[in-house]
Amino acid sequence: MKYWLYRQGNNPQRSVRVFFCGLLSFCSGLGLLSYHQQGTSWQGYLAVIIITLSLITCAYGYLGIVANRLSHLIDRAEQARRNNPHD
Repeated sequence: MKYWLYRQGNNPQRSVRVFFCGLLSFCSGLGLLSYHQQGTSWQGYLAVIIITLSLITCAYGYLGIVANRLSHLIDRAEQARRNNPHD
C-alpha cells in the first residue's frame, strides 16, 4: 500500500493539473446540459457522458493529491520513529 501511495503521489503538479482539467470539462458538460434542457437528443447524452468522464478524471487527480499528502505524513511518522528510539 505504501508503494502505491508513493507512486500515485510522486508528481503533485500533474495531479493538480489532471484535477483541474476534469473540473473544467465537468463545467463544460454542465453548460452543455443546461443549454439543452428540453427534450432528449444526442447533445444531452453527450453532456452526461462528458460529466461522467470528467468526474472520473477529477477523482483520479484528487486521489493523487491525497496520496501525496499521505505519503508525506507517513514519511514524517517514520522519521519521528527513527529519531525517538525510546518508543
